[in-house]
Amino acid sequence: MMEEEIPTSSYLLRMIPRSAVEGLGLSYGKFVFSATMRLFIGYLFLINVFLTVVQSDRVLDMFYDMLALNFVAVVDDIAFQLAKVDVMGKHIRNATSSTYFHIEFQKRPFFFRRKMTIFTKLIYVFNLVLFLGGVLAIGVMQRDGYFQCKSVTVTFGEDIWEKAFVEISPGQYDHMVLVYSYFNGVYMQEGKERHEGRPVYREVNKYMNGPWKHPKVGAEIRYCDGAWVFTHPNIMKSNSSEESDCNWLLRSPDTDAYNLLEAPGGWSIWVGVIMDDASIKTTCSGCNTDTDCNLHGQCIDGNCNCRSNAGYYGLQCELEDPCPVIAGDLFNDVWSIIYHEDCEPVQEYGRPVYALIQSDDVRNVTEANMYNVSQDDLITLVFSGSRWFVHNIRSGKNVSFEDREKFAKEYHAFWDRAYYNGTMGVSDPTTKSYPVGVDFYHVGERGPQYGPLGVLYPMQEPPGKGAFRCDNNRTIVAPEGFGSWMTSCHNQSETRVHMDHSHWVTP
Repeated sequence: MMEEEIPTSSYLLRMIPRSAVEGLGLSYGKFVFSATMRLFIGYLFLINVFLTVVQSDRVLDMFYDMLALNFVAVVDDIAFQLAKVDVMGKHIRNATSSTYFHIEFQKRPFFFRRKMTIFTKLIYVFNLVLFLGGVLAIGVMQRDGYFQCKSVTVTFGEDIWEKAFVEISPGQYDHMVLVYSYFNGVYMQEGKERHEGRPVYREVNKYMNGPWKHPKVGAEIRYCDGAWVFTHPNIMKSNSSEESDCNWLLRSPDTDAYNLLEAPGGWSIWVGVIMDDASIKTTCSGCNTDTDCNLHGQCIDGNCNCRSNAGYYGLQCELEDPCPVIAGDLFNDVWSIIYHEDCEPVQEYGRPVYALIQSDDVRNVTEANMYNVSQDDLITLVFSGSRWFVHNIRSGKNVSFEDREKFAKEYHAFWDRAYYNGTMGVSDPTTKSYPVGVDFYHVGERGPQYGPLGVLYPMQEPPGKGAFRCDNNRTIVAPEGFGSWMTSCHNQSETRVHMDHSHWVTP
């Protein structure tokens, strides 16, 4: 057995004197080297056992792994015994049966082996301290979440709860349409916060991946009552006080997994009733190699540094740089990315925000002005987790850019009601970084009989064409309500705008 190598080698070094080995005409150095190599092999086996123990999810798995190690360790002994009984031929049998040499060494008196005996005992004490200390250190690191992602990117499906019970302020409740994809984005661990021994992941700001400002509170993904759950303290199934501490909106199957990424699929979701097999995807937001950055950037200290000339951005350099100007064919409408004064694009959910800047008549874009659009209204294209929404912000051009910027930095599609009476259009679900090549629809009649998004009229013909195309060669002038820097920022932009995310908070 491999675990016998350490005591056997230390015993040989302790009991066989140099004079006895050299008296046989053998090299004592080679004898010591042989015993040292046996000691080394023994430690390799112990390290293997240690790694097997600390990586096992269940006690039963650990025993199975140990049995496999023992089997591998004795395979050579089994082969040797088979060779000795002539299973592998006479030549092999003779090779395994012949005696190289056999000699008995006289036992050394204790006085001469006292130092080696003390050294051997110290080896066993060292082994005990080393491996118990290692197990303890691994346990502490596991408790503190060292082996888990500091941040995860969560993508929900298109499930909708039409009458979510929401506490909009202390003691005041309302029913709201909960589109789960509104909560797509990055969730980060906050320090060493734990719930039932597992890390708590909290939703971060959609603009810069930082914490939310009061009164907004991020959703949570945590372990509770034997499963991983998605929850929010202000969204409940009902106003009943009997709601459990978990108050889950999505719940994984029962699991003892410490790592969220190892939670099994087939989550349950609450949409007024419990539905099974909800769509939820969780990935680690960090990186280990440049491949994790989709070969569009470098992995530095666990975070992707996207190359500005690669044409991609994002936490893993997965999003293509967008067009600065897009145009629609249906109404000859032109849209431009909105910029900050430093010419950085305004963005939500990692995508740029576009504003309508030119059209034959702004009212044409709204199907015969069915939304009562005025010249002071600001019409924008905003990504909200999985879809683009066309918003009409009443008198938005009269609002200072500073106030609009403050709103953008704290925008959340659910809490700011991305789908409301001023929502004029909506796209198909998409993961693209800009709305080119995506089908859009005008939002028509609304009501319980029409579904959560109302009647949807296509904005393109034929279907699949997409409502917008890139139009980077057009000269634009910033419309009323925008700073003069909008024109200069656009003129500085190339055929694509590199979306720098250096201002994003990284774990």
